[in-house]
Amino acid sequence: MIKYLSRHSYTMGWFLQEWGRPLRHDIVQQGYKKFLKAQKQKLYSTYIFSDLERINSRGIKTLSNVWRQLETHQVRLLNHPEKALKRLPLLNKLYQEGINDFNAYPIVSGQNLRPERFPVFIRESNSHAGPATDLIYNQDELDECIRKMSETGKLGVDPIVTEFTSVMEGDGHYHKYGAFCIGESIIPAHINAAEHWMVKSDNSTLDDRMMARESDYVKSNPHEKELKEIFRLASIDYGRIDYGFCNGRIQVFEINTNPTILLPGNSRQLARQQRKQYVADQLIAAFRHLDAPQ
Repeated sequence: MIKYLSRHSYTMGWFLQEWGRPLRHDIVQQGYKKFLKAQKQKLYSTYIFSDLERINSRGIKTLSNVWRQLETHQVRLLNHPEKALKRLPLLNKLYQEGINDFNAYPIVSGQNLRPERFPVFIRESNSHAGPATDLIYNQDELDECIRKMSETGKLGVDPIVTEFTSVMEGDGHYHKYGAFCIGESIIPAHINAAEHWMVKSDNSTLDDRMMARESDYVKSNPHEKELKEIFRLASIDYGRIDYGFCNGRIQVFEINTNPTILLPGNSRQLARQQRKQYVADQLIAAFRHLDAPQ
């Protein structure tokens, strides 16, 4: 059986409720607080440490101690709490490795932050809520924006400045691809496309052409080799990567270690429904492979 550890249970919960229902007896969810307080622990064949970007440094150390204890048993462990890269160190590493064309910088009180290029935007480093600003086009505008947000308390926790790279494709839409890593498996899940540079599922264009393209993407797995290397560099064994393309090169936005997998509810479009079922089947097979004896 698989023990899925997290701070927020709804992501895996939604999946097991519907699309992943065949796994409901194979994956056991547990919050970190309850897991750490338990006096006796049943041993599972596989442990997935998720939600790592939402855990502070003290919690990461605690979970690393648990990881070391579990290592003494013959169990499979995914997402080492101290090695898995959160958003800022991940973006920095991918920039240094020449994979991403853009970099990101922490906002530190009292320091004059100067990005290498503009435009940029501000966001919380480990939040999944999206950008806190629109695009900022020069240094003066950035300095003023940081000053105002600092004064009003709107910078949030661990704010960063991220350089913007356009992933607009020939159809005039910005495209964001989403794919899962489950152990050794890369599973493409969806393509979102929007006229605005901040692409979300709720502003994504959904027409026949996009659905056909999305279906081809999930079945052909065209970026499997490159994505495996990025997950390796990130030291992440389970999560969803969000990325786009600029000048034909992958540009990674983030890796979420506790992602929403497949939302419950049937799609009105038959093609969308078939795509979801295909992805669900691939996910179920990958989780079952994880649960196989080592």
